[in-house]
Amino acid sequence: MKKTIIILAIVVVQYSCSTKQAVQKQPEPVVTESTESDIVMRGKSLYENNCAKCHELPKTNAYTTEKWVGILKWMQPKANISDQEREDIHFYLSRSL
Repeated sequence: MKKTIIILAIVVVQYSCSTKQAVQKQPEPVVTESTESDIVMRGKSLYENNCAKCHELPKTNAYTTEKWVGILKWMQPKANISDQEREDIHFYLSRSL
């Protein structure tokens, strides 16, 4: 019994002293009215110029905002676009629903 308590105490101490990784949610970027229109225009241009190279463009309202996230992540390597470009396209698509 004493051995069990000692082992339990050691496990508790080790667990409480171990490093924990906090999952931090990325903050939403602060978008003003003027920058919002710039991002929308950039996203529209990226969408039309990159995505249309390989296939017909779906209508912007063909999918939900959440569905577009998955589609864009899947298509990103094929279109050879950066994370920022992907986010700009998503910003455009979500504003065009």
